[in-house]
Amino acid sequence: MTNPMAAPHRVPVAAPNWPDVYKDTNLPTFIDVGCAKGRFLQRAASVDRKAFEAAHGRHNLLGLEIYPPIVEDANLWTRTHDVHGEPMDEGAEGVDSIGNLHFVACNANVSLAGMRVPSVRMVSVLFPDPWSRRKHAGRRVVTAQFVDTLADILTQGARVYCCSDVRPLAAEMQALFLAKQDSFAIDEETFVRCGEMKEHKPETSAASPAPGRIGGVTGDGGFEHVFPAHQYQWQGPNAGATETNEENAEEGSFLSGAAPPRWLAANPTGVPTERDLVCESKWRQVYRFTVRRL
Repeated sequence: MTNPMAAPHRVPVAAPNWPDVYKDTNLPTFIDVGCAKGRFLQRAASVDRKAFEAAHGRHNLLGLEIYPPIVEDANLWTRTHDVHGEPMDEGAEGVDSIGNLHFVACNANVSLAGMRVPSVRMVSVLFPDPWSRRKHAGRRVVTAQFVDTLADILTQGARVYCCSDVRPLAAEMQALFLAKQDSFAIDEETFVRCGEMKEHKPETSAASPAPGRIGGVTGDGGFEHVFPAHQYQWQGPNAGATETNEENAEEGSFLSGAAPPRWLAANPTGVPTERDLVCESKWRQVYRFTVRRL
């Protein structure tokens, strides 16, 4: 968990020359904020490319991550793998080379506003560090200021997808977007496509599901995962036990909205993250929502 308030991360980075990193700058851009090692976007550009493009169309994919060493590794992967996820010679050109994926090392809260990313149509914030202590709230990715930044760079109809396995954090992110009523609203189209999760008590959970195919996509845009976590109330191995990333934040450390939050029943992107699969292996609930720029 890199402290984004540290001095080195408060300096905006220079934007890339976009024609140098993308083959077609006329494509809309999908930005993943806090992309870590970039596995999600790498899958969207390679092994899960068809599923992603079937759901959203072809995009340039941009990952923003605050920790430079893993950004270097992510860009090296892009230069040495093809659209099937298979290794190739570095810099090899051809029909199977990846020409729509790039990563930038930066603090998105500081740098995104000035990066002049072309035609941003989608943004994701997936499983950000919760920074659960109240005094660390300013270190969270989604803040009121960041929502303002997205409102400035997104055009009408653009979407923002957020998720977390920490419910108070997910609820706070949703509340911050919906508080800007003139700019963002729940994306009802995505809720219709993916379904709406109804929170329920653990005793109403069904029996374990039949195994499915990890990463497979159902007709309604959801996943056929081995463990469909979105259908279950996660329970720890011991009653009353806490664990890393569990909802054990200080009282009052997360904001709440005027209305109860709403959650998607399935991942709307067509691509699972590593954390999605970890949560499903533990039957841990994932709280997802999508908003649309008005």
